[in-house]
Amino acid sequence: MKNYGYFLIFSVSILLTSCSITQQTVKCEANKIIEDDIQNFQEGYSLTIPTDWVAYKDIHCNLMFSPLEKKEKLNSNFEWVRVYVYHSIDKKYYQKFKNIEGFVMKAVERINENYQKPRIEMSTLNHQKYGEYRILKYKTIFLGNTYMKTELYFFFNNLGYNIHFDTKIDEFEKYLPDFQKMVESFEIKE
Repeated sequence: MKNYGYFLIFSVSILLTSCSITQQTVKCEANKIIEDDIQNFQEGYSLTIPTDWVAYKDIHCNLMFSPLEKKEKLNSNFEWVRVYVYHSIDKKYYQKFKNIEGFVMKAVERINENYQKPRIEMSTLNHQKYGEYRILKYKTIFLGNTYMKTELYFFFNNLGYNIHFDTKIDEFEKYLPDFQKMVESFEIKE
């Protein structure tokens, strides 16, 4: 129990300082549902969400998607089901990667650092238009809750895209079909 207390204090301090270290000024209304066309907020990609899901910006102004039924949970940390796409519009960022292998291995390093080396299941698939892509699936435990994380990695025309699906483990199967539909709708804007 004593170790859990130290872990909790350490985790909270990391969370509180991580935003200030980046020296970013947040210029969005966090967790407010976006009523506008979400295509206007997607940079470099397009993704369609189910009609019973909503779009919003998180505390870092990242575009996120969650089921409408979880709307009341948007303001409570770590009680969510969420999907989001990460793609840096800074093309220089991707120059250090020669292919999908380098892009994914950098992600595995990040996962191992942040989540104490979880067991990662990796699959390689082929997309008809974007070529080879990877799926990483792993579990994490935070504040006593177990989460399933699934991340898809595309590396197309020397640019990287990753789609994240995070949920408590007991809700993973419930929302997996919605996530699969979103992935099927994913398009890279060229």
